[in-house]
Amino acid sequence: MTTIKAAHQGTVVLAGVDPSYPGRGNAVYVRCDPCQKEHHYYHLEELFVFRTQPIDKGMELGIMGSTGWEYWGIPEEEVADHLHWGIKDLVTGKFTDPLSILNVPQVP
Repeated sequence: MTTIKAAHQGTVVLAGVDPSYPGRGNAVYVRCDPCQKEHHYYHLEELFVFRTQPIDKGMELGIMGSTGWEYWGIPEEEVADHLHWGIKDLVTGKFTDPLSILNVPQVP
């Protein structure tokens, strides 16, 4: 069991399945208004937070899982637990690869 922690402070704007993207399973969206970014965490097995909840960096959001795959016809038990994490720029609507802000060397 791997616990997912918030990479940034903000406010939970979604805790559950995003009806626009049900294939992403249980999700948590944490919005940071001052920086105009929203962190999206997908495929969580269990959620520890609720909508409108203030979040501090490092706070536990939920447990990594494999939810959402049944939308695509793939049984959840056939997919390993994993996390999809994206950072959405609220001005442009585009997503940033989180590795680009983590200062992690890229593998060729």
